[in-house]
Amino acid sequence: MHCLFALLLLALPLAYAQNPSLAQLQTNDVHVLQYALLLERLEFAFYNQYQNQFNSSDFVAAGLTATDYNYFTLIRNHEEAHVNFLQNVVPSPGTCTYTFPVTNVSTYIQVAALLENTGVSAYDGAINRIYDKGFQTAAATIATVEARHASYLNTVNKRIPFPNVTDIPVLPVDINTAVFGPNGFAQCTLAAGFALPELFVVQPIANSSDNAQPTPQTLTANDILVLQYALFLEHFEAAFYNFVVSNFSGQFNASVAANIQLIQQHENSHVTTLTNVINSLGGTAGPACVSYNFNSINSVAAVYATASILENTGVYAYNGAVNAINDNALKQAAATIATVEARHASYLNVLAGTDQGPVNGGGQNGAYDLASNFSTIVGAVQGTGLLGDCATALTFVQPFQVLVVKPYNTVAPTNAPSTTNAGTTSGPTSAPTIAPPTARPTTTPATTNAAGTTTAGTTTGAPTVRPPTAAPSSTTSGSSIVSASVAVALLVALAAF
Repeated sequence: MHCLFALLLLALPLAYAQNPSLAQLQTNDVHVLQYALLLERLEFAFYNQYQNQFNSSDFVAAGLTATDYNYFTLIRNHEEAHVNFLQNVVPSPGTCTYTFPVTNVSTYIQVAALLENTGVSAYDGAINRIYDKGFQTAAATIATVEARHASYLNTVNKRIPFPNVTDIPVLPVDINTAVFGPNGFAQCTLAAGFALPELFVVQPIANSSDNAQPTPQTLTANDILVLQYALFLEHFEAAFYNFVVSNFSGQFNASVAANIQLIQQHENSHVTTLTNVINSLGGTAGPACVSYNFNSINSVAAVYATASILENTGVYAYNGAVNAINDNALKQAAATIATVEARHASYLNVLAGTDQGPVNGGGQNGAYDLASNFSTIVGAVQGTGLLGDCATALTFVQPFQVLVVKPYNTVAPTNAPSTTNAGTTSGPTSAPTIAPPTARPTTTPATTNAAGTTTAGTTTGAPTVRPPTAAPSSTTSGSSIVSASVAVALLVALAAF
């Protein structure tokens, strides 16, 4: 997977438009959000149909639990919230009819896993096409909740919850072919003017007379600061899992041990990749702390609780920083790490028995994740008491900015979406500044179904913090990236049902 991540960061763009006008950028934002709305409507229609068709007794008869049925209801509610948010921001992209290859609970949970994993790839493949900084954050906080769903559903289907070191971004054109094409789940009559979103690059002007316009050097330096911040957190996670694998592996069952080791591999891979990228950009990658205070973690329960805290904190950190990354390739790569961190968090929330459970995000009604700012995350990490001698490492961790690169033509279309307009909706459009937990959440009894899947007993204590509903409008910048198509794989998966 190192090669995949390197491709994301270093591959030359296949197609993109440079120097777009503000009107083009904002119209493209409409198309990105309409594209997301098509996918969210499909997901909600799917869950709404089959949650009404099946009941908890059907789940139990299929070897699942009543708790699993309740989690599916939560997922349906999340998708409905996403639909309502997007419908209040952009015009309808059209109408669709749906056909799903579901005949029983078994095929229901299989198709659910396919849809959620596809949703993760769709959001990761589109986030660097969004111009507005507030909408970038909103998309990130939805994407990581979709990843939590996917992790849980993979587990229910007895698959690896987090199979890749980074998630795989898929281009809108390929998602469209796989999901809405002749062999897909939906047949749609699209609204006039709807188009799949493009990838734009707003180029900074060297030696600009506009003092508010950042230079290319400033943008790169700011990107390095974001990556140093991410690297500090990944060093922390990697060191923790290295400690856990060395000291607790014999105390886990075989399945948990394998997944903990896989998470360890992911975090160490993230460290290696971020180090290499920072150095390739002309920076000097920050080191790990000289020491950490992990010796206070003296039980399996403490391992699970700490791991849950670290992974959820990682999700909130990436979500809060993604709109500060200017380079399009780096932005997309960060999103693919964030969704993997969310997959980890979903799995570990179950082991820790947290009220948040496997499918809820940390934000509004569980339908969204948090996007916490720099000072909140750094303060929370220091508040864990797990950092040891970090004096040198912390010198590399400095605040970064959300920089705006202005388009050449700044005349906006009258019907363009904005985060001001989005402020009237129920969805998040800017980064919340709520601290992630620094202590183990209240626990509830866990249950294990006949298939061996362990789930938390309840999700009633999930956070219900409402994120702010306004954010500054701005532009994206930097080089672009086009991911490798995986449409064929998606079509094969669809054809399998």
